[in-house]
Amino acid sequence: MGEQNTLEKSHSMELLEEEANLRELISESVSENTLKTYRGALRRLEAFMGIESGEEVNVGLLLEKLNDVALARYIATLEAEGKAPATAQMAIAAVSYAVKLRDTKSPVNRLTVATMRGFRRKGANRGRGQARGVSWTQADTMAAKASEDPDSLSGIRDAALISVMSDAMLRISEAAALLVSDVTEETDGSGRLSVRRSKTDQEGRGAVLYLGRPTMVRVRAWREAGRVDNGALFRRVSRGKIHTSRVGETALSPLSIRRILKAQAAQAGIEGVSGHSLRVGAAQSMAASGATLVDMQIAGRWQSPQMPALYSRHQLAGSNAVARIRYGCG
Repeated sequence: MGEQNTLEKSHSMELLEEEANLRELISESVSENTLKTYRGALRRLEAFMGIESGEEVNVGLLLEKLNDVALARYIATLEAEGKAPATAQMAIAAVSYAVKLRDTKSPVNRLTVATMRGFRRKGANRGRGQARGVSWTQADTMAAKASEDPDSLSGIRDAALISVMSDAMLRISEAAALLVSDVTEETDGSGRLSVRRSKTDQEGRGAVLYLGRPTMVRVRAWREAGRVDNGALFRRVSRGKIHTSRVGETALSPLSIRRILKAQAAQAGIEGVSGHSLRVGAAQSMAASGATLVDMQIAGRWQSPQMPALYSRHQLAGSNAVARIRYGCG
């Protein structure tokens, strides 16, 4: 009898370990930024459901109370508040993710799906719209403006940051994660940038991207001026002149990078810039220079040609069949 109890306990422990391992693998399937977005969506849904919790979302109680009718009502409320369909879709994605972690029945059913379908039709024109693109030429202007003052350490850093993000078509999270060791220099003065993991590469297969010679000059200038030999490539810099400023040990946060891009764009007379603008503008510059959708998809590491086609639709229109054949353009 005692031996049987021991075996049963051992089996139970194995099942618990397998369950914990499964949850850990599921949690590793999405990026940290996505997890933060999911937490925010679940917290807003929790408030709608009248659930009071502490700093952490009470996922168990939320899933216990949530059903198809309640989720559909929440979506309808978002629509009535003038929110974009993407906001509701994010809430559904967050719930689905929580369901996977808890291995429980999903509240997403026919009513939620039908309500979401109606929301997409009614709110098709809602949302932030496409990010304004910052072309290669504009990125060069921003970088030159940032490094105008040779005594500004933050300006030297910002010029390198802008150039690297424009050349490599980086997302903000990717720029924040860069290490000094991720950048290598070739004999011709150009560079290669290793992106170890990204939004569309959660398995960490990585990618190697090209950096032009002017960009490498700016990267070297930043590293030498900031004495950045290892660790995070782009870091916080205290106020002051080049010899009095202090360089931090930790990397710039995505929020800090977003602020830097907006501030430097404004200095260069470019308004309406977001953290995604350098990536969008690079795709547009490529399209204007005759690149194919496949070229853009590979350079930007998109999983399909849909996004580069959306970003560069105006540039691509200038080289379509009508432009080329009828008017000899493109």
